[in-house]
Amino acid sequence: MIVPSMLLTSLDALPPSAALWRAAEPAAVAALHCPFCSGLAAGTLPRAAFGAYIAQDHFFLAAFGDAYAKAATLLPPAVREKHGPAVAALVSGIESERAGHAASAAEWGVTDISSVEPLAATREYCALLAAAAEQGSLGVLFAAAAPCMRLYAWLGAQLKAVARDGTPYHEWCAVTHN
Repeated sequence: MIVPSMLLTSLDALPPSAALWRAAEPAAVAALHCPFCSGLAAGTLPRAAFGAYIAQDHFFLAAFGDAYAKAATLLPPAVREKHGPAVAALVSGIESERAGHAASAAEWGVTDISSVEPLAATREYCALLAAAAEQGSLGVLFAAAAPCMRLYAWLGAQLKAVARDGTPYHEWCAVTHN
């Protein structure tokens, strides 16, 4: 079982990102052991639950890509020139992931991925990303997106390490930490 590391007596001794991660680590470990993640690792998650996740992620990825594309248009020209190619590559990767979701949706029981209604949490997080993008600062957008991306990457790495071979979700667990 994965357990939180011992918190330091003073989080001030750490760089801010490490201090924030240490403070959030117990919640991350709890997320890792939730029924959804446990079912992914064991291969026992109901297919419909994974299909629902894929549909929500498809919606989220659209908003995520839109937020970065919007922020890029609002950047000052010098910043856009410097960071525009990286943002364009990120948006392209997001579009590829969405295409993969759309292509595999039926396999997971989602007949029309484009008509799936987002859950409240998905809709609210997407609204947060859109509001951050409207500020025209990649820093603000990074701050809004980083906690989700960091948790997702960490969960993916943990799941990859423990996912059982031959289960329906093994391939997904193997690549999602990227």
